[in-house]
Amino acid sequence: MNRGDIMKKHRLRILVIILIILFLPGLVSGCSGGKEAEKKPSSSSEKAADLPPALKSIRSELEGLIAQLEQTVQILSGKSTQDEQQSGEEGGEQQNGGQGQQESSSASGQKESPSSKIQDTWSKINDSVKKVHQNWNDAEAAVVKEGLSTDIRDKFEKALEELTIKTDERNIEESVFAAIEVYRYYPDMVELFDSKIPAEFFRLRYEVMLIKAESGRGNWEQARAELPNLKAQWNILKKNEAIKNEDISKKTENSLNDLGDAVEKQEACLVEIKSEIVMKNMDALEKKLNTSM
Repeated sequence: MNRGDIMKKHRLRILVIILIILFLPGLVSGCSGGKEAEKKPSSSSEKAADLPPALKSIRSELEGLIAQLEQTVQILSGKSTQDEQQSGEEGGEQQNGGQGQQESSSASGQKESPSSKIQDTWSKINDSVKKVHQNWNDAEAAVVKEGLSTDIRDKFEKALEELTIKTDERNIEESVFAAIEVYRYYPDMVELFDSKIPAEFFRLRYEVMLIKAESGRGNWEQARAELPNLKAQWNILKKNEAIKNEDISKKTENSLNDLGDAVEKQEACLVEIKSEIVMKNMDALEKKLNTSM
């Protein structure tokens, strides 16, 4: 091999070494980048956290509280009617003399007085409100961590404060509306977590409760104004695969239409009955949603 051939081979080796030096960093970074991409899945595929137990407790406490408040409205309304009847019969009772007073005293000793029952009812209501405060304290950090907006958090806490004040004042009508207002923000928290029961389910319950309450105090304009929101939430919920083709879905839609008709007719007794039917149907819907895969 002559000197020229040796020089060509030497230059070729140098060229190869230079090319390796130039391209090697790019190859290494490309490989490492691909591995890193495999390790980090896209954020859209990440599973949301499970619904905190304390948040579930807030829901159960609020729904129980609203039911208790609605019952108390009826109790107090009945008491007012009884008071009127009692004052009308007062003259006749006085004519019965001492014997009638003794019988009345004996009967009152055996039965709990209405005022005592109401006292116990308000005690239970206040206990429920305290539990909501405690459960919110337990759930707040987790909810905020998952992205609850400051605006919704502040509105929820303000509504809870208002509920506490109204129940402490024993203002029954305002307590009902305050409790429903607290419930209004629960769906905003649910949608941050992995839940078989979607947020629109709770928004629909909120609308039914609000329509019933507004109708109960004769505010038909506001009750009617909520009907489009009621329909909008149902149109979202009924598309859920777990209930889309189920009979209970059709029953729920029919009951919601009946509720809307009752509001249009401005008949409070019909609204109360139809709203109760909607709630029963929604309980059945919830069972279907919970058993879905």
